[in-house]
Amino acid sequence: MAKVLIVEDDPDLQLLIKTWVEDAGHHVVLADDGQEAMHQIREDRVDVVILDLMMPVVDGWEVLARVQRFKGPAPAIIVVSAHPDLDRATKLGAVAGFRKPVRPDELLHALDQALDSASWPVTPPET
Repeated sequence: MAKVLIVEDDPDLQLLIKTWVEDAGHHVVLADDGQEAMHQIREDRVDVVILDLMMPVVDGWEVLARVQRFKGPAPAIIVVSAHPDLDRATKLGAVAGFRKPVRPDELLHALDQALDSASWPVTPPET
């Protein structure tokens, strides 16, 4: 079981992705914008971030930039966005990028791949 942060300002989409990820057996934490996301990444030690790019307060581009500056382990980032430049997101460190609307099988496959190739500590199962 991994700890997955979903960063999405659309509450309906946030809930939908949360349901998919929890049904796949992972623990989910939520953030509505990039500022909350950075706090969750630092405080909750998440394994994977599912990140929207266009959000209020601090956008996903800034989150990508800040995570790239981490010294030591950092979570994998999967981008889910309506923004047309997903190639830029992968150049900035995202392990995968999907245009909205994303299919659950695509997203969960990318999540599994990110966890399988993790070079950072993945949250151990709760006992």
